Amino acid sequence: MTYANAVAFLERLADYERLTGYRYDTKTFGPDRMKALLERIGRPQDGYPCLVVVGTKGKGSTAAMLASILDVAAPPVGLYTSPHLASWTERIRIGGADVTEEEFAALAAAVAGPVAALEAEGSDRVPTTFEVLTAMALVGFARRGVKAAVLEAGMGGRLDAVNAVDAAGVVFTSVSLDHMDQLGSTVEAIAAEKAGVIRVPQPVTCAPQAPGVQAVIDAACREAGAPPTLVGREVAEASPARCDVSGCRFDARTPRGIIRDLAVPLVGRHQVVNALVAVGAAMNVPLAVSDDSIRQGLASVRWPGRLQLLRPGLLVDGAHNGASAEALAAAIREFWGSRPRRGLIFAQLKGKDHAAVARALVPLANRIWCPALAHARAVAPAELVAIVREAGGQAETCGDVAGALAAARRDFGEDGDLVLVSGSLALVGEVMLACSAAWRP
Repeated sequence: MTYANAVAFLERLADYERLTGYRYDTKTFGPDRMKALLERIGRPQDGYPCLVVVGTKGKGSTAAMLASILDVAAPPVGLYTSPHLASWTERIRIGGADVTEEEFAALAAAVAGPVAALEAEGSDRVPTTFEVLTAMALVGFARRGVKAAVLEAGMGGRLDAVNAVDAAGVVFTSVSLDHMDQLGSTVEAIAAEKAGVIRVPQPVTCAPQAPGVQAVIDAACREAGAPPTLVGREVAEASPARCDVSGCRFDARTPRGIIRDLAVPLVGRHQVVNALVAVGAAMNVPLAVSDDSIRQGLASVRWPGRLQLLRPGLLVDGAHNGASAEALAAAIREFWGSRPRRGLIFAQLKGKDHAAVARALVPLANRIWCPALAHARAVAPAELVAIVREAGGQAETCGDVAGALAAARRDFGEDGDLVLVSGSLALVGEVMLACSAAWRP
């Protein structure tokens, strides 16, 4: 099987990252079908401890930091995340590097037979794209002999494919409103869906939460007999973090003492919280994780597309819900607030709280461009312009991302100008692919 064949194999399955209007129930999702697939491929996840990361905001960053720490302590470590920006291979990382296209194709070939066998048993047994990717990752981790794996949940938790794995620990990042059509209209309902991964007496590491969310998580921990480690209680900043455009430096207070001189090369004060969650989770893993492993792992973390300066004056961030957009806006004001001219390339996918994101991002910009995305769930440019208008701004449509980049480069290309690209990881991915042709240093 070639890489192109592997992608075609995945794309013929039900890909709920690209679909709308589906029902969120045990017929569409649920770990039972995933468990059947794992049985057929020999339960590869039994050969190493798995850490499951759930939440709304900061899942990917926290998962990347945790994997980076563990990869210093006990290499190699696997990392499974979603979605990808430019290549499917980004979703499966081992030892800090994406798998190659050849390895990705080999993993797809390894699960294709079991998938076909399930398909022959009936349409309700056919795994989804995400489920097959999860199986591919678990097989890849086993083949490469990982010492641990960090698995980022997709949309929820209770019905997520990663919940078919008996996790050695659960990591909870910040919970806020997102995927409300599927997970619930309140943060408490969303938290309950995500807390469905807390099933046994496993360590749970949790970011600071709204009181109602924390109550839901605490109840799930009590019912499962799972001991919680809370950021702000067991793990916290020992002194105020020092943050700038290169990242943040801080000291962490932990149950085994203060760890000094931690540095994270990810921009934004919200990344300090994510780092503290990763530190707490690393201490709960059944591996020998030293202070130096934590220090080196955080310093070497790589997580593209999040407050990343692609070119001088061109900043990308995948904020796609209200809480993430507010954190992004705070970082822009703190680190780039002195820039008198700021533009915004803005696009979103259907199914998101467009108004909340626009309220946070639109006031940042003097000029806004709304391109058409290639994604199946893309909001049309004319609708984006209306969303911007409702948030108190004005925008112009662009035929595609390349056109938006060209317009931004033409009108906001002087030294000192800043163009922000945000509203969707799909937008960031398209910009990463297109910017080299449209935006020159």
